[in-house]
Amino acid sequence: MVYRASHREANSTFTNPRFRLQLPENVLNDGTNKQVEVVLEHFSGYIAKDANALDDAVVVKMRQPAVNSVQTSGAGVFEGGNVLGIATLTAQHTNEHFITTQYSSNDCGLKYQSAIFNQGFLEFSIEHLDGTAVGIPDTAAFREYNIILCIKCEEYGK
Repeated sequence: MVYRASHREANSTFTNPRFRLQLPENVLNDGTNKQVEVVLEHFSGYIAKDANALDDAVVVKMRQPAVNSVQTSGAGVFEGGNVLGIATLTAQHTNEHFITTQYSSNDCGLKYQSAIFNQGFLEFSIEHLDGTAVGIPDTAAFREYNIILCIKCEEYGK
């Protein structure tokens, strides 16, 4: 599945994009709550250069916590994990950084019950390493990124 910044839903933002989800009918509507794995195959795009933030890398997150993941939010504090992957700086322009994933892995991803997709949308969060939202590029031509996902569905009883 390929999502582009320019194709996000009108009521979402550059840093918290929301996209219409298009999964095959039998994944969602056959009455079975299946195990679904979401893998970030690739992320690339531009963010605004920010001297006050860790702008050489971007964390791509799902807005919903996963079943199989936890992360720390402080010493001894853990919460449901939702990090799909990290993209790093590969090129710089005057006011923008181009960031991209350097690898992808089909071996690990975030696991959900398929019912989480029944709303028909996927929501993401695009942040710096320190948790702050990425800046929107000043130049309109650079306000673009691509998110490429692989969604695997477990078949029960097969």
